[in-house]
Amino acid sequence: MILSRPYTTKIITPAILIAIYFYYIYISMIKPHLHKVLFSVLFITSMLVARAQDKITFIAPDRLLVTGDLYFVNDTLPYMILCHDAKSSRGEYKEIAHRFNKLGYNCIAIDLRVGGTSNGIENETVEMANVKHMSPKLIDSKIDIIGAINYAFERSNKKIVLVGAGYSAALAMCVGFTDPRINCVFAFSPADYYNGALDTKSVFPKCTIPVFVASSLTDAASTKAYVAGIPSSKLTLFAPSGGNAHGTDGLLKSSESNHDYWLSILMYIHQIQGGGQ
Repeated sequence: MILSRPYTTKIITPAILIAIYFYYIYISMIKPHLHKVLFSVLFITSMLVARAQDKITFIAPDRLLVTGDLYFVNDTLPYMILCHDAKSSRGEYKEIAHRFNKLGYNCIAIDLRVGGTSNGIENETVEMANVKHMSPKLIDSKIDIIGAINYAFERSNKKIVLVGAGYSAALAMCVGFTDPRINCVFAFSPADYYNGALDTKSVFPKCTIPVFVASSLTDAASTKAYVAGIPSSKLTLFAPSGGNAHGTDGLLKSSESNHDYWLSILMYIHQIQGGGQ
């Protein structure tokens, strides 16, 4: 399924959200210029109250100490693990994580061992890797994602959603498609950053879980080609009608495509939740 703009999906929500949702669809057809205003109302009705984030640490399988920010709502919700782009840190999700909280997830934004600084937050896993005189490559960050899955699953024993951006998007898919503890992957701007070192050709066709792949309109064709090996029944492709945002930039309030991204994500999450994932 390819989404160039938000489409109707199966939704299981409180009665007020259902009513507003169908009103949104109706108004979008007769008065398209109002859809952004109505989206804001729809999003607010889906809100949950989240606490401020807490810094956490856990041990990756190779014994490296990994730092993350825990955006916790309550013990009943599943976990979503948020993985950043290159030259970035867990701070990439400072604005975004709370919005995923409101869609029904506890979130853990992690510092991968290859990265930098984002929103004034230094990547502390990179610092620990330097202390241990490690010289990790991009692909080695997969170990940190596995460590985060271990941490989250031990806390909740519920299946997990993985989110990746840029270089971590392909890692999130490769890990998620082979780990039975994962039930969905969101991949923002995936591409081959690994010069063939990441085995996507054999892993992508094995995908048995829903995967939402987003890119800018400019990159839509190359992104579609990159994920062509994923079974079409499991794949949803999204590109906004405008803008050229890379990775999670499209989810920021400053992005002109912000509303289209979040409405598509909102509808997709309610679809997979309603499908019993």
